[in-house]
Amino acid sequence: MADTKSQPKEEHGKPAFLLAFATAQASIEGAEKDGKNKHFGNEYTTLKSCWEACRAALTENGFSVIQGGKKIDEQWTLETKLCHSSGHEEVYHLPLLLGKNDMQGLGSAVTYARRYGLCAIVGVAPEDDDGEAAAKTGVAKIPQGISPERDGRDLHQQAIDLYRALENAPSMQELDRLYNHGPNKKVMVKLTKEGETEKKQKIEDLFNTRSAVFQQSIDQASADVANLNATVN
Repeated sequence: MADTKSQPKEEHGKPAFLLAFATAQASIEGAEKDGKNKHFGNEYTTLKSCWEACRAALTENGFSVIQGGKKIDEQWTLETKLCHSSGHEEVYHLPLLLGKNDMQGLGSAVTYARRYGLCAIVGVAPEDDDGEAAAKTGVAKIPQGISPERDGRDLHQQAIDLYRALENAPSMQELDRLYNHGPNKKVMVKLTKEGETEKKQKIEDLFNTRSAVFQQSIDQASADVANLNATVN
C-alpha cells in the first residue's frame, strides 16, 4: 500500500482533482456568441459567456480559477490556475502579445488571453454557428478574401470576411494560409492606403493572438508526447 502521508499535498489531491474535473466537464456547456465586433459587425464569444458556460459546474465540484500576469523567460504571460479543494492545481500559460504598446493594447491582450486561457484549461468550446451550418451543407463557409474586382465587395466587407476567416481557422497552417493568401495581403495593404488603420490593427491583433494560442498548444502537445515516450521507454 502506498504511503500517502509521505506524498506532497498537491500530489495526494490529484486523484480527487481528476475525479471532480471529470464530473464538472460533464456539465460544462458551449459558450454562446454574445458579443458583436463594432468594427467588423461579426459575433464572437465574450469572456462573460465563457464564464457562464462553466462557472456553475466548476464551483459545484470544488474548483476555482485564478488568472494573473507572470513573466517567464522575459516574456509576459497570462497565467491561468485551475485550483481544487483537494489542494491540487493545474496551470496554463498564454503569451501576452500586444498589438499596441499602451494600456489599451495591454487590456485587449489580457482580455483575449483570459478568454482563451479559461476555455483551454476547463474545456469550454464556443458555439460555432458557421461550423454547424457548414456541416449541414457540406460546404465550408470560410471566406477567402476575394478581391472586389472579382465579386464587387467593398473594402469594409473584405476586412470583415478576413477577420472572420482568421477567427475560425482550425490550425496554425490554415491561419497562416488565410493571412498570407494573395487577396488577403492586398486587403491589408489597401486598408493602410485607405487610412483604415484601426481595422488593420484589429486583424493583426487577432492573427498574432491566435498564432500564440496555436503555438502554445503545439508546444504543450510536443511536451506531452515527449513525457509519454520517456514514461513508456
